[in-house]
Amino acid sequence: MKIIITFYLITGLVSCTDVIGYSGGSVIMATGDSLRWSSHSPKYICKFAGGACKTEIYSTAQNETVFEGRLSLYKNKQGLFAVLIRELNPQDAGKYRFGLGNKWHREINLKVQHDACCGKSMTVIGHLNKEISISCDYTEEHKREWKYLYKLNGHSADLVIFTMPGRNHKEKNFHITDDNRSNLFTVTICDLKEVDGGVYFCGTQTWKYPIKVFSSIKTVHLHVTDKFPSSVRVTGFLGGRVMMKCRHHLENPRARFLCRESQGECPEKTYTNVQNEWQQNGGFSLYDDTSGEALMVFFRNLSEGTYRCGVDVSEFTEQYIEVKLEVKEDPCCVKIISQAGYIGETLTITCEHPPTLRASLKHFCKEDENLICQDIRAAGKYFLSDHSQPGLFTVTISNLTLSDAGVYWCGVETNEGDNSYTSLITKVQISIISSKVIGHEGDAVEIRCPYDSKYKQNSKHVCKDECFTEYSDSLVSQRTTQNKTERFVHDNITAGVFSANISRVTAEDAGRYWCGVETGDVLMNYLSIELQVVRKEGGTWGS
Repeated sequence: MKIIITFYLITGLVSCTDVIGYSGGSVIMATGDSLRWSSHSPKYICKFAGGACKTEIYSTAQNETVFEGRLSLYKNKQGLFAVLIRELNPQDAGKYRFGLGNKWHREINLKVQHDACCGKSMTVIGHLNKEISISCDYTEEHKREWKYLYKLNGHSADLVIFTMPGRNHKEKNFHITDDNRSNLFTVTICDLKEVDGGVYFCGTQTWKYPIKVFSSIKTVHLHVTDKFPSSVRVTGFLGGRVMMKCRHHLENPRARFLCRESQGECPEKTYTNVQNEWQQNGGFSLYDDTSGEALMVFFRNLSEGTYRCGVDVSEFTEQYIEVKLEVKEDPCCVKIISQAGYIGETLTITCEHPPTLRASLKHFCKEDENLICQDIRAAGKYFLSDHSQPGLFTVTISNLTLSDAGVYWCGVETNEGDNSYTSLITKVQISIISSKVIGHEGDAVEIRCPYDSKYKQNSKHVCKDECFTEYSDSLVSQRTTQNKTERFVHDNITAGVFSANISRVTAEDAGRYWCGVETGDVLMNYLSIELQVVRKEGGTWGS
């Protein structure tokens, strides 16, 4: 609950100091020795309006910093009462009073000016153990003023370094130089450390008895990055996919991210918003694996470039692994293959890979409904083995069931120290062949397609022969009578079955039918059914 206290104007000789700030910038005001911070006295600041001083902050807490929004009262390093107002706007202009209880107070008249030179904000990226420079230009009126650099510390600001007009000064790993011929001063930070990251104010300070006034010219957000010594080279192939695992051995990272470099920097990071769950974003998906202390990246649309796979250690520090992704076109491998097997039997798939990746681990995975290719862990179900011919390996799937239908990928896995990546090269569409359906000419026939409950809300399709091409005969679109034969599809969500119903079956209806579901932008054919039609005079039609 905010306490509202109104201070009424009392006539008398009270000095009022003019303070100049810039729109978008900040001001810091520190009093002389006569108004030192006291933990035992109430602290306040109020703004005059209509003859009364309306409270902005009032606190009896024995803290060394009190704040409300953009306004803070705090004890600076010299033990003096200080005021910080951030991100100034024209409405902040006016007369203020601040002090300790009823004993001591000061009054200021804050003027907020707009100047193209001042109030600017920028982000600077520096690398751990390297050097970074911050340049602050100023107008002619600040030429003879002392130049200062402050650092935001929570809701207070600490003085870092300063210099006289036209001079230079060094303090620890900070070095400040004022070139008043160019109206520019520069702060160089050598041997950059993680603790150097943060928000800085560069500007000028004046002494207007009894208050020291600092006005910021520029606000600098300094981020410190720590690049791992070695880069990871990842090779993908046209039409394929890449699964990458980046390990960062940190117990509690602030956030994990992926970004693509542009001119040596990362203009936009993509963060994981959830843990232990895939999150899609455009042409890739991210997975924050807390158990493995890693960021999983699945590239669906391969695009060459340099990426950063990293973690935010704190608000202003980060660690990242540089990943150089190259996309090759290799004539060795077929891009898409289709295979079908009978329920209860065994299916063998031959996978190709570039001969240059011969020593890599072989990989076979299955796409889920989010188009992420997941590892297959069913013991005794899948068996991978090298082929006698170089550049080939085989995958055997035993005891086929309807759930084995779907989209799979053949690929190879490469390990780079703690990091690894898998290049998925060939897409494999596996369907299951069901028993034949017998229909009698002129009678009704039903082609039943059972499906997994996770596909309840997906669009269902049934087609004949060459499916989902310009020659396909899709029953989904044929809900009306054509050639006096009614054909339609019905989906029974409760039973988990959709069916194609054909009344008055003819010889032309004989052939192979495919059941399919749409997953994302992909249409997956998973069940093959042959329809044979018995003629009235005897014999059958079929494929």
